[in-house]
Amino acid sequence: MLSEFASYCETGKTFTIREETSPHKPERLPMLSEAKQYCLDRECRRRQPIYSANRFFRLIGDIPASDVTAEHLHEYRQQCLKLGLAAKTIESSLSDLIAICRHCTGSAPAAGRRLRIPRPEPHPVPISSIDAIWPIADPWLRQWIILTYWTTLRLTDCMRLQLSLTDSAPTDALRFRASKTGHRHAWPVPDWLRPWLTKRPLPYKAATDFARKILRAVLTSHCKQSDVPRWGPKALRQRAITEWVTASRTAGEIVHGQGLGVLAHYVDPAAMIAPYQHRVRLPAAFEAAPPCDDISVLYRRLDPQAQRLVSDTIARLA
Repeated sequence: MLSEFASYCETGKTFTIREETSPHKPERLPMLSEAKQYCLDRECRRRQPIYSANRFFRLIGDIPASDVTAEHLHEYRQQCLKLGLAAKTIESSLSDLIAICRHCTGSAPAAGRRLRIPRPEPHPVPISSIDAIWPIADPWLRQWIILTYWTTLRLTDCMRLQLSLTDSAPTDALRFRASKTGHRHAWPVPDWLRPWLTKRPLPYKAATDFARKILRAVLTSHCKQSDVPRWGPKALRQRAITEWVTASRTAGEIVHGQGLGVLAHYVDPAAMIAPYQHRVRLPAAFEAAPPCDDISVLYRRLDPQAQRLVSDTIARLA
């Protein structure tokens, strides 16, 4: 090889040394670049579409969105099954790929026969378990628990909400845009919540994977110290949604992000759920119970049937 190189140089010809491209890292990634553009255009903070596009490239090939067919998606589904991925992960990934194709080309290939996804069984954390870890929880963790309980936001979004708080608490409503769905949420700000809506020292500076691990590890440690069954962010969110739905199904659907539909263009979600906020059952650790002499607050916490009973009783007494 060296002798051939020397004889080549004697000819006086010029040549350019070109770095060889790895077959695993091509110069051009149409689907991956289109996935990134999709996230930018949709202002989507979730990275799953990019992960799905990267997996599609590794399993199927370097195919632009305009050339993706139903056969490609079928082959992708089969390859994911061979890797042992869960049905929910596969179908969610396929939905991302279809959304990317539709965004780039205006149309999308057929998804084919969907895999059956077992319905998850909810396991809301008992309110007593929240009260149990409260005495040993640091202020930043207490703030995260309260924000999750009141807003029902997912873990990453609630951490982002924590990081966005300033030294002055909002007075009219707490507002936030969910990263996964893009829905704009708004919640009323009762008096007991306002002190928790100011900036506090946090053990993380961004809602990264490492930050989520920190929070989960602290929760697990506190559950062990308090001798209660381990619970995490998902269980807390399930408890929060349960309590909002129990207070009012309409309010529960709105805080979950699916209740208003086109009405979201005309009405404020915070105003819609404000009449039901007093009925939401809260942990005693939040110290949100109204004064015993505040009859109006106690009345608003009653369900409609109980309110009618009280109103009828007052009318009869009058």
